[in-house]
Amino acid sequence: NAVADLAESSAKMLDLVDKKVLADYDGFVNVVEKYTEDAASVNNIIEEIKTNSENITSTMTTMNDGISGISEAVDESAQGISEVAQNVVTLVNSVSEIGQKSEENRNISLQLGNQVSKFKNL
Repeated sequence: NAVADLAESSAKMLDLVDKKVLADYDGFVNVVEKYTEDAASVNNIIEEIKTNSENITSTMTTMNDGISGISEAVDESAQGISEVAQNVVTLVNSVSEIGQKSEENRNISLQLGNQVSKFKNL
């Protein structure tokens, strides 16, 4: 009887292991496979985000360099414009001086003309 009960209990236990435990194990294996697939998908998404972030960083660095170059060019242009303005002021002063000297020369020329006419009349 004991051996028969043991055999029957063993058969029930094997049936339980076969139907329940193995089914649960197979379900667990499926869940683990799903988690593995999900982890791979998340890893791919993270890699994509990393790549996009690196691209954005590179683009921002390039833009920053471009803006710095533009700023330097604007500064150089401003300095050039300032120099041109100073040169224009110098030119205007020189032209004014030439005008004054021309007026002086005209006056001297008139005086010389008057002096020459005095000699002609003598």
